[in-house]
Amino acid sequence: MRIKPLIGSVVAPTDERHWGQVLILPSAYGVVEIFDETGQAQDRGLRLLSRLSERLTNPIVSLAAARAVAKEVADTTVVSLVLLIPVGMTVYLILVGEGSVYLKRGGQLAELLDSAGSLSGQLAVGDTVLIGTKQFIDVIGSDDLAHSFDHFDVPNIAERLTMRLSEKVGAFGGAGLVFGVGETIPVEEEGIPEEPIDSLEAPVVPPVRLRNRFTMYQIKRTVHQRLPLAVHLWHRGRERFAGKNGALLTVAIVCCLLFFGSVMLGIRKQFTQGVDVHVASAILEAQHAYDEGVALLDLNPVKGRERLTGAKLILDALAATVSAKTKTGRQIATLGKEVNDRLTLAMQVYRGEPELFYDAGLIKKGATISSFALEGDQLVLVDSGGKTVLLLALSSKNGQIIAGGESFSGARLIAIHGEKVYVFVADGIHLIRTEDKKTEPLIIKKDNQWGNIASLVAFGGNMYLLDTAKSRIWKYVATDKGFSERHEYLNPDTLPDFTWTNSMAIDGSVWLGTTEGKILRFTQGQENTFLPKGVAPPFGKDLTVYTSDEVKHVYVLDRENKRVVMLEKDGIYLSQYAWDGGTKPTQLVVSESLKKILLLADGKIYALELK
Repeated sequence: MRIKPLIGSVVAPTDERHWGQVLILPSAYGVVEIFDETGQAQDRGLRLLSRLSERLTNPIVSLAAARAVAKEVADTTVVSLVLLIPVGMTVYLILVGEGSVYLKRGGQLAELLDSAGSLSGQLAVGDTVLIGTKQFIDVIGSDDLAHSFDHFDVPNIAERLTMRLSEKVGAFGGAGLVFGVGETIPVEEEGIPEEPIDSLEAPVVPPVRLRNRFTMYQIKRTVHQRLPLAVHLWHRGRERFAGKNGALLTVAIVCCLLFFGSVMLGIRKQFTQGVDVHVASAILEAQHAYDEGVALLDLNPVKGRERLTGAKLILDALAATVSAKTKTGRQIATLGKEVNDRLTLAMQVYRGEPELFYDAGLIKKGATISSFALEGDQLVLVDSGGKTVLLLALSSKNGQIIAGGESFSGARLIAIHGEKVYVFVADGIHLIRTEDKKTEPLIIKKDNQWGNIASLVAFGGNMYLLDTAKSRIWKYVATDKGFSERHEYLNPDTLPDFTWTNSMAIDGSVWLGTTEGKILRFTQGQENTFLPKGVAPPFGKDLTVYTSDEVKHVYVLDRENKRVVMLEKDGIYLSQYAWDGGTKPTQLVVSESLKKILLLADGKIYALELK
């Protein structure tokens, strides 16, 4: 009998120094956590997983053999390495470094290992084993672990643990694996083992390093093997043909040259055979990742895209080292095109130039838009140079001027809530009522505590100002007579640096775009880490964020890559809208009901259609 396992994996975010991953092979499982002070944690981790994969290709038949493998691959950067190797109904457990192993049997949860060591034992149907690295165990905690096992199956346990991990700030490099004994299979009925969908993780991409010239070691080794024979033949030729016909001596020299030619051909043959083996292995790995990615796309798009991206990385490395004119090169190119085509569909990349949607010059000659804001069907616009405020109905493109004049000198930011439009001017904030187009000046007066106000948002009737100079979000609460005094939105113990922020959006949480390639999120005054997942290519530096309580998603304007990326509010990648032309947007808003992404560029509004 052998175990047919149910597998769930949990992997925390990584950074340059902290890296963690799950290992899933046909006959072995594991988790690894790496800490590298030099910032090469990912490279070291991938090399370790590659070595593990090689050594665990053949089945492990003893606990001692499993310990030897773990000891052989571990180095000083390994914080945790935990292996779980099932052999029939027996399981070998090896822990190197720090971490833990738990077993749930019936209603009882027991910790089997909490320090370096190993053990083996029999599993039964219904058992669940959890292996975790140090960071994973430290962050989750024993109480959360115990609660995660309550009356849940393996996929739900992994999902709950993933949620717990995502809620923790600074949890980098942890990894955990849940191994459930779903049923047993008689050996004679096993056939080809099938892995459950939950077990499929992003491929470990082995580094492909193909040499295009002979190494000195190969040349020296072969020449040393054959040089004594060559020298012997040369001396015999000289002795034999000394004083004889010069033609015979020439024949001897030609024979020696032919011999040296055979030496070089032998070297080339040895080298080519070695390269062919590496290339064939890498192509097979890429094909496997591609096939799995295609199979997963409908069931789990995120996992499917990870597999396809892994295949692309392998093939790109091969294409850089194998000539496209060779048979192997053509094979790589063909598979690479299939991967790229499928990845483009899977990534839902929509390409098209933004089209002109609205020009304020149609209402007022020379008008250019410097800022806009959206609520429902109403888009409000401010023309700083013309000291004018406009209102545009999106569905009909019917525009009108609702305010203007000298009191709007220095107007540069605008917000809307219901029938109230707020405009940030040099001396404070004006209120405009759309129903009668009347302006109530300086509903909020300029405060000497303000630094540089970079964004203005009205939410829930309250007013929020992003101050990049003071690294503060100022909040003004709506009252019967206008607004309260200035308050700080952030909690006293929350002290972020907003120097590089450039935009703000609010849907209950406060979202900030930055020029450092990050998106910040704050909930109830505290930082709530937001980590985009599955974005390819990675975000550039200059990011503007948009969301609201009217839209279901988060939209990120990535200026460097000329695109708008759509994400779930938990960070999962959904799609992207890219263009190649010279449009350079500075701001965006989105109407999901009208299926429009609106971009502000060069004083005009451009649009992309949401698919």
